[in-house]
Amino acid sequence: MKKTSRRTFLGGISATAVLSRFRSTRAAEPSPNTIWYRQPAGKWEEALAVGNGRLGAMIFGGVEKERLQLNEITVWSGKLEPNADRMESRKSLPTIRQMIKENKYADVVKVMLAERTCKTGGRFGRDSYGSYQTLGDLNLEFAPPSAPVSEYQRWLDIGEAVAGVSYKVGDDVWTREIFSSAVDQALVMRIICSRKGAVNFTARLSRSKFAETKQTGTGTLTMRGTSTGVPGDLRYEAQVRIRTKGGTVAGSENGLTVKNADEAVILLTAGTDYVLDYTKAYKGADPHEAVTQTLKKAARRSFAALKTSHIRDYQRYFQRVSIDFGRTANAALPTDDRLRRFTAGEDDPALIALFYQFGRYLLISSSCPENPLPSNSQSIWGDGLSLPWGCDYKSNINFQMNYWPAETANLSECHLPMLRMIESLVPSGEITAKAYLTAPAGRWPTRPTRGAGQRRGLAGHGGRSSAAARGCANTYGNITRSRGIVTI
Repeated sequence: MKKTSRRTFLGGISATAVLSRFRSTRAAEPSPNTIWYRQPAGKWEEALAVGNGRLGAMIFGGVEKERLQLNEITVWSGKLEPNADRMESRKSLPTIRQMIKENKYADVVKVMLAERTCKTGGRFGRDSYGSYQTLGDLNLEFAPPSAPVSEYQRWLDIGEAVAGVSYKVGDDVWTREIFSSAVDQALVMRIICSRKGAVNFTARLSRSKFAETKQTGTGTLTMRGTSTGVPGDLRYEAQVRIRTKGGTVAGSENGLTVKNADEAVILLTAGTDYVLDYTKAYKGADPHEAVTQTLKKAARRSFAALKTSHIRDYQRYFQRVSIDFGRTANAALPTDDRLRRFTAGEDDPALIALFYQFGRYLLISSSCPENPLPSNSQSIWGDGLSLPWGCDYKSNINFQMNYWPAETANLSECHLPMLRMIESLVPSGEITAKAYLTAPAGRWPTRPTRGAGQRRGLAGHGGRSSAAARGCANTYGNITRSRGIVTI
């Protein structure tokens, strides 16, 4: 699988996969806070993101085949290594400092790698460091259209945090709406057609590895697994339930089939056994009961009630800031077309405002105040089992960058998951500080690369240059003049 960088993820908003059988007509001008396209996503970077802070999806918007790539913020590989520290490492500091004074940088590199790293070595995304991972995919398969598809739109309204797809097949108008509700802790999707009894599709819930899916009740699928298939791994579970107006829902091989319905509502809930607690080795209860109860509660509510409460909750944050730089005619164009024209020098001040609000949308959608973990290197969205750079928390700058807008964009509560993670580092960080840094009580380090719950110790990536080694050694030499958290 091709790796996706953060730059290509954000740049995906400008992608232009064109399907020739879609006629590019549009009935109405979009709202100022809508991102929209005239074609489905051709690749992951082009999909539209929804999230409730913890549970996210990337929406591709295909007509015959819809893919929702799923994420749950605590799905990680890797493991805790409580004995990774070199407990006598601090004794090497005087030697390293003397070598630096004597310009013996090659020797500094050797000592640093031998004495100033974790016992077990490794690199981000591999070994016990692990990686953020996909939860899996929810795939929907529809019958081929009986006529040309027209008036296709794939859209994300960041003013309401609701995404959707709409199109016509002959005289039939098809609409899908998708959102991830923080109130109900569920991903919600409605599929409706203007013609009665026309909604027919098969839904499948799957993951490329280390998962098993089976029907566990009327209209319900359950997928369970572990992050890498090894005993003691993180355990996860996702459940999908489909309810319809009219028609039927029946089990099929690894899926559910809807026939002759007027409308179908899909609910998805998920969870893991992760807890942000070093003293518990980051292990909590099996997620089954919590996922089951969350789904039951959401299923008691109508689609209208789920949507209304979701929008009301989201807008508590989003509507704190409004911004208007004016509009030009380009504001009525699809977002990818606007970006091309903007890059070519055409004026579109409303696109700047939309881009700013999109940043706020992503932070709200990936870092709700109650999140079990903060926004990671790709917020909460990532496809695959080994993501670029481990998709982890790099406290040399990237972790902080996610939260730069939190205060200035009037989203202070979104900072809380980050602050809780920093606080959680104290118990293990104090041990590491004593081993490596001769730091007094109350002073503790973290390293640039960190996952959800991993080893102690300072990471070494091997083959550091002399200049890098010199910089690290100087940091260690100054550690006792620092206060609190220190990034290595």
